[in-house]
Amino acid sequence: MSENATPAVVNEADLNASIEKLSGLVSEKTAATNERIAAMEKELSALQQAAAGREELVKTFAPKTFGARLVSDKTFQNFKPTIAGNRHANFRLELTAAPETTQASNSASRTSLAAPTELGLVTDPRQILNIERLFGRLTVGGNAYQYVKYGFATTDTATGPAIVAEGAAKPESNYTGSIQTGTIKTIAHWTKMTEQMIADDANIVSFINDDMTYQLNKVIDYQLVRGTGSGQLKGLNQSGNYTDYITGSGFTTGDTVIDLILKVKSKMEAANITNIALLLNPADWCKVLCSKNVNKDYLIPGIVDIPTQRIWGIPVILSGSVEAGKFHMGNFYEGGKIIERSGIAVELDREQDDFTKNLMTLRVERRLDFAVVQPKALAYGNFADYS
Repeated sequence: MSENATPAVVNEADLNASIEKLSGLVSEKTAATNERIAAMEKELSALQQAAAGREELVKTFAPKTFGARLVSDKTFQNFKPTIAGNRHANFRLELTAAPETTQASNSASRTSLAAPTELGLVTDPRQILNIERLFGRLTVGGNAYQYVKYGFATTDTATGPAIVAEGAAKPESNYTGSIQTGTIKTIAHWTKMTEQMIADDANIVSFINDDMTYQLNKVIDYQLVRGTGSGQLKGLNQSGNYTDYITGSGFTTGDTVIDLILKVKSKMEAANITNIALLLNPADWCKVLCSKNVNKDYLIPGIVDIPTQRIWGIPVILSGSVEAGKFHMGNFYEGGKIIERSGIAVELDREQDDFTKNLMTLRVERRLDFAVVQPKALAYGNFADYS
């Protein structure tokens, strides 16, 4: 622009109109932005509410240990304030058995101790209880029950089902089996607790999970394998509860543990037993892993999968309840059933001089039995007979 140029004359009315138009545009944009912000805030609030609801659902439906379920029970919380000064305080709660969640709590509770006052009992290292979960479960309504112990069909493809001419008699298939009668067993124990221990939720959760329930289930775990059937559960190692797949051709003195496992597996598969697993004592699993040839080379490559704990493709379950030198193999779910009358019952009561000592008697019990319904699905043997 030259120095002598005349400045443009701005019409005041046009200027005001432009300003008003621009102001309107800004107002529209601001209103739209505010609407978007409000919509986003509403959506965020809905997401937060959904997340909170999901957390509550997880808390509600997540598996809880026996101890946690006890202290979360309203009747138990209402009972606790009535203990002091009450000579006749009594409480009973029955919980559905869930051994797997109880077992999982043992290690967790020992690594999350908040303060010395919540230590409860410090106990020895615990055996993993993994036998009971191998079997199917049935619930009965009385102390006595009946079941069928199955055998295999006595017929085969030559004498069993067949194509039948019109008007001809149909062939019969006969199955071996017998009706058995069992009785529910009560497995229980008790101990003394102070009123202070009962008042402390963290303490009683630890005590019930890590001590009372664990000791109860440990006995069950042991008897499922080695119970005599006389005043005990009848375990897997008892006559009539397994099939002898070892006696006969194919097995020779000098067979290694690895040989024996493969031969039993093959015989069971020939008998149409599937989903086979192997129960071993940890000491015998160590022997398997240490197996060597004449050149002192380990034999495990190609036979044993250490990360997945399998041998010849069979899942291996280790348990101190299995006697060292012995083994159990088979389809445990099909072979045996836990017959349950009731879940875990927890009862607190006063007896004798409990009142004068601020004590209560805690009793924990389960009522159940074990029945082998298909012995053909289960094998049992002694490594020492062939090694």
